[in-house]
Amino acid sequence: MESLTKREKTLIYVLICFLILVAGWFLLLNPALEKNSQVHAEYEEKQTQLTTIKQQLKDYEDAPSQYKILEDSYNEIAGQYSQVLSNDDIDKLITTKVLASGFRPKNLSIGEVPGASLQSTDTTATDGTANPSTDNSATSSVIKQSTINMTLNGDLTKLKKLMGSINEQEGLEIGNLSYQLSNAQSNTVTISFVIYMIEKQ
Repeated sequence: MESLTKREKTLIYVLICFLILVAGWFLLLNPALEKNSQVHAEYEEKQTQLTTIKQQLKDYEDAPSQYKILEDSYNEIAGQYSQVLSNDDIDKLITTKVLASGFRPKNLSIGEVPGASLQSTDTTATDGTANPSTDNSATSSVIKQSTINMTLNGDLTKLKKLMGSINEQEGLEIGNLSYQLSNAQSNTVTISFVIYMIEKQ
């Protein structure tokens, strides 16, 4: 067998080194690169999940303050209305105000509807009657409405005191008013009150 020349030996060594490098690439480096790409993809996925969790956590942390804002807003609106009252409590409320204004109640009836039709009311009695205005009306099923019809006797000069007492009461207004003149102490007044009630926290 003829001996290899120096040039041939060099070529063989270069080929062997090349084969070693190729084998190293396929056996070691390429799997490592693939593993690195997989780990990087998993890292990006975990980062996305972490960002989502942080946002959800922030929402949970903000929940009490958001609830407080809603609660304050509800209480502010509810402050314009009366607490939900039973018919007996409504009877006592109206009767107390009528007696305190110097009138004598003759009869009283209470009706109730589940939803309130809110209306601004003009209670100025120029011809003996006061009728509600139909402007700015809105309907809400959250608010309960009761209408109280009452007949009473007394001095008409005390009507202003009665109307002032009614206007001071949350959620209570005069819906209709008429009177029949007699002597000063025996004038008959027919009046309807409307009370708007809402559950308060």
